[in-house]
Amino acid sequence: GMEEFKSLEFTSGTPVIVVTSSTGNGDAPDNAEKFLRYIKRRTTPNIFEGVPFAVCALGDSNYELFCEVGKLFDQHIERLGGKRFLKRCDVDEVDGLEAHLEPWKERLALALAQLAAAPAVDDIAVDGVDAAEAKNGADVGANPAAPAASAPEEDEEGPGSSAETPFNAPIVAARWLTSYESDANALATGGEITSAITAAVGSIDSSTFDQVAAAAAAAERRVLHLELDLAGSCAQMRKLLPGDALAVQPDNEPSEVSALLSLLGVDAKADSPLKQACDLPSDLPSHLRHEMTLRDAIRERVDLGTISAWPTLPVLRLLAKHADADKAEPTLKRQVERAVNAATDADAKADARAAHAELLEEKPPLRELLSRLASTPPLGPLLDALPPLAARWYSLASSHLACPDRAHLCLSL
Repeated sequence: GMEEFKSLEFTSGTPVIVVTSSTGNGDAPDNAEKFLRYIKRRTTPNIFEGVPFAVCALGDSNYELFCEVGKLFDQHIERLGGKRFLKRCDVDEVDGLEAHLEPWKERLALALAQLAAAPAVDDIAVDGVDAAEAKNGADVGANPAAPAASAPEEDEEGPGSSAETPFNAPIVAARWLTSYESDANALATGGEITSAITAAVGSIDSSTFDQVAAAAAAAERRVLHLELDLAGSCAQMRKLLPGDALAVQPDNEPSEVSALLSLLGVDAKADSPLKQACDLPSDLPSHLRHEMTLRDAIRERVDLGTISAWPTLPVLRLLAKHADADKAEPTLKRQVERAVNAATDADAKADARAAHAELLEEKPPLRELLSRLASTPPLGPLLDALPPLAARWYSLASSHLACPDRAHLCLSL
């Protein structure tokens, strides 16, 4: 398995086939996590130099980061010198695995046969698509000859190296890069332009609209500069450069968590171990496998309605199944039932997509859905259906060369 990657030797004559799923919202499976982290590092040598490879990514399009782990393997194996001989296949569980896997297996068999007969990966063509066309993503250029792979440094496995070992970085400075005065001026300007438009309907040109849009954007946007202390974090985090991304792991509001626990009628179990508080499926997603209380699981591990794909279809199906028909809001109940309709004819599918799109635009949080549908789903299946609470990624605005053990972030609010 992938957990044995340190003992493997990747040679130019031997093809590598990667089949991987994404757990939760773009998380790597347990046996693939360290391997993926290793090949993502800028310091990793070109261990795949000249190695032919293909990737099959398994995922669920209900999640925002669909097939994310497979996409990352595909990207970084190529960056480290690999030669893609077959386009990546993204398998969607919503459509059924077989619908994607069987055709891909046939293409893979044909590509492997051609690979065995061809002296170079660049000469292979599959279904009329040559190797150059099979590349997906930017051309990163030639890779220099690679030294032998080395084991990761010890301190690169320390705090901050993964979601399971986060680093609690103290905020040592915070300041606004935009002032209240500038915001107020922008707002006033926008109001003046809007008044002028109201007084002259019918004579609005595109430049005036552009001025209104710019003034409104300036009035609403504020930029916060944060400085974080990274002393004590892993070596990888302390060597970040401008443009690198830093993940900030959020928590749900404690008041929202308490209200949700009360609505579900599980206040008394809130501080009990999760496995004692509810019946959980045997195949739990990775973000719920660790020891934690029920309160911690809801506060730190599951999303209650912030992702762009909220509410997801698995959540809607569960809430609809356990809704009280007499107490639920009729309009919302019909809308949810339309969204989760499993009929296969074209009109029903189109209506289901339209109803789901309406809910995605409205984006009612979990507590509101539970209340308005008078739904009381079992706690275990509910936690399993909820998307994981994903980290928020921010581009770095500093370099460790100028600011040792510091990270500067600029947040647009």
